[in-house]
Amino acid sequence: MHFKFTEVFTQIKFVASFLLLTFSSLSSQDLDQHRWEQRVILIFGQPPKADLFQQQLKLLSSTTEKLDDRDLIIYRFFAGKGWGPDDNLLEMPRVEPIRSRYNPNKNDFQFVLIGKDGGVKLQSEQVVEMNQLFGLIDSMPMRRAEMRRNKKE
Repeated sequence: MHFKFTEVFTQIKFVASFLLLTFSSLSSQDLDQHRWEQRVILIFGQPPKADLFQQQLKLLSSTTEKLDDRDLIIYRFFAGKGWGPDDNLLEMPRVEPIRSRYNPNKNDFQFVLIGKDGGVKLQSEQVVEMNQLFGLIDSMPMRRAEMRRNKKE
């Protein structure tokens, strides 16, 4: 009897590890596709801070040309659902790994900027003003190189 319990427990641990790796890789697949090509903004919101979520989206939507110029794309997560850069609804297995990696404390509002190298460049529980965002990005070495290349063209 003891042997069977140990065997079952080992199988459960194996399945749990497999599922964890699978969900982690789904999160990586979604965001890794943008590495070296685009900077990613993740915005997380919950009903208690819906006003901050909406305010951030409004600020971003008012600067689409500047977002495009800096190769920025936006993923939105609200009340357990997620939307990709093209406003496509993300499948649930893709939402939770991203949320648990980039908003592990389940803050009611969280803004995350991920650089082209895949590293987190900014995290804030407050609305990020566009001059702060663009100033930060424009100070990055990769962005400065892009601006120099664009000047030559």
